Amino acid sequence: MKKFVTIMMFMLIMTGIAGCGKSDDESFTKESGDKKQQTTDVNNGNIEQTDAGNNNDNNNSETGQIMSNESEQTYDNSSATPVDYLNYSILEDGVNILGLSSEFEGTELIIPYTIEEKPVVRINYEAFKNCTELEKVVMPNTITEIDGNTFVECANLKTVVLSNKLTAIPSNMFFKCSSLVDVEIPAGITRIGQKAFLGCSSLTEVKLPEGVESIK
Repeated sequence: MKKFVTIMMFMLIMTGIAGCGKSDDESFTKESGDKKQQTTDVNNGNIEQTDAGNNNDNNNSETGQIMSNESEQTYDNSSATPVDYLNYSILEDGVNILGLSSEFEGTELIIPYTIEEKPVVRINYEAFKNCTELEKVVMPNTITEIDGNTFVECANLKTVVLSNKLTAIPSNMFFKCSSLVDVEIPAGITRIGQKAFLGCSSLTEVKLPEGVESIK
């Protein structure tokens, strides 16, 4: 049984990240037990179980790893990117980020927790598509939903810190982000969409939190 799960996990990871295989609607379900992480070495396909609470597993942006993130990220709006640099819409429950405005400058985007006294809760479809100037993006923990194709062809994007309130990584989220080496995957993620990391040629390893149930 363990051998079967290992083979299936490797096939799904390689389809989503390296693109060498046919994507389908099959899902992967982990066996119950102690809190663990699934670890896949993209280069050689090794999968191992590690304790999710092991603090020795640090993010390594030099070796191209995606790590599991259970830490609380904290910053205030004074250190965030100015609101004038963002396009957004006001929703009933908060703010939806539509993308960067023409005034944006720099390589780092720190999305504010609040805009117009409302929490930032959503990032729109293709919000940062082809934003080749971006190298680092930090999301506040108020964000609960991200639409697909978020960072398509952001060729210089290296580091992304996701909201720990997310439960899914949408399809094509990091499609052709060829410089991406560092992504902190929140512990609450249960689903990774189709081709989410396809074309991320700088990534070598994926570590999934214990709650991941399906990878398309």
